[in-house]
Amino acid sequence: MSKIYNTSVLGAFLLALIFFTSCNSPVSKEKELDIYFSVAHLLDQQMEQWVQEKASLHKTLVLDGNKEEIVVTPQNTDEWQRELSLLMEADLNKASFKDAYQVKEEKQGEETIISYEAVAPDKVRVQHMTITQNLSGILKDISISFSEKNSIYTSERKMRLEFNEAGNLVSYSIEGIQKMIFKDPIPYSLKAEIKHQ
Repeated sequence: MSKIYNTSVLGAFLLALIFFTSCNSPVSKEKELDIYFSVAHLLDQQMEQWVQEKASLHKTLVLDGNKEEIVVTPQNTDEWQRELSLLMEADLNKASFKDAYQVKEEKQGEETIISYEAVAPDKVRVQHMTITQNLSGILKDISISFSEKNSIYTSERKMRLEFNEAGNLVSYSIEGIQKMIFKDPIPYSLKAEIKHQ
């Protein structure tokens, strides 16, 4: 993978965040459902195109007022999945999530808004997801509230994915707080853009 950045505390923090999320995620081989909107399936479809177009990911990470810019050019879909793992973890279509969300759909002007609200917030990590589409069903944005707690680790974040007029992901942002046991909370933000050659 082609990268343009120096290893730093900020970069290490981002890797640690991905590591803890992955370690606490449900087993990947868990049977998948097809009853909720699938963020993972959406991203998987678009990754193939990004690889062909040699797209790059321009990220800006802010941690305690310190900013770092990172540019990566994933060479295959596996590398894209690693880069977007924090978004991929928001997928709802797991067998253990059946009946875990209340779904509501409504039209507001020229948009259709679909919301997923956790029935038992303490049982799932994705607390709320809102999907905004135009009346033709083309995605405009997705907002996700995520919360995860265990005996040593607490993570809360809000994620937003933005799409162009063709329904392709063009940018995303993550704002959150991470706290380890006996440590002060660490606020952070990540903004990223997908750029094509």
